[in-house]
Amino acid sequence: MKALLIVYAISWLILLAVYLFSRLSKNWDPNRSKDPWYILAIIIGLAPFTVLLIPYILWKSKKEEKEVKRRHEEFELEEEEKERRRKSAEVRYNKIYRNFLNADTDEMVEDAQALHRVVRESSYDSILKIMDKTTVLANAKLQVRVPDMYCNDIGDQSKLIILLDEEEHDAFDYLRFEGSCLGAWQAYLLHQLWHSLPLYWHANYAKRDYLYSWKDLPFIYHMRKDEVFPDFSNYDLTPRVYRSGDYYYISVCFWSEFGGLIREYVELRLNDGKLSEFVNFRNDTLYKYDCGILF
Repeated sequence: MKALLIVYAISWLILLAVYLFSRLSKNWDPNRSKDPWYILAIIIGLAPFTVLLIPYILWKSKKEEKEVKRRHEEFELEEEEKERRRKSAEVRYNKIYRNFLNADTDEMVEDAQALHRVVRESSYDSILKIMDKTTVLANAKLQVRVPDMYCNDIGDQSKLIILLDEEEHDAFDYLRFEGSCLGAWQAYLLHQLWHSLPLYWHANYAKRDYLYSWKDLPFIYHMRKDEVFPDFSNYDLTPRVYRSGDYYYISVCFWSEFGGLIREYVELRLNDGKLSEFVNFRNDTLYKYDCGILF
């Protein structure tokens, strides 16, 4: 009995020390609601058991700290790898683009404008009819999965998917592209199409209106109707496509309500027809703009 009282007393001294430490802590808020009386009664009655939990709590806290540190290190490594790939792609681009003529873009522009027309009309079944240098393996069906407005996140985006045996798969695991500038162009168009497909809530920050010629200017959607913009038809909106072996370098203009008129530069690689690499290595802002709207 005496030993039990000693354990109980020591337990309470430890709990008292924890309580005093929490009161003196910078994070202690005197205005927060008090715990119900029965919670205090349970703590008093089970003081020894509460103390026994302290090693577990400390172990769990240490484990969580290690997990957070591990995820942080993985994130930093991923960012370093992305930056390395971006710099390498830009170096390769700077070496070749002066020595190659821009691919004939007339047919490319027609394909792009036709693709975005069916997107505006939500005629997604017509996508592959336009992308004639694109095929689907295993007779699978290309579909668009629209955003889930009831998702548990702060937004959702549309996604190109492959439906095979009633199961969804990533579209680019099953899509194959002709090894040509036109094939690479169609790979680029489909890869970036999600920016123009329906977006939900915060995903709208990523919305883009791609501009392949002055004919696309009327389709720019401005959230603020009272803004006055320059005549963008005076800007060079011509797409640029260069090839160097399996690598293709594509440059296209787009409008963003949260960035303005931007020309993006992309390196992509087709490996046996599969889109194996895609790196956005540079964005040049031609006209800076931010609508200031928050979602």
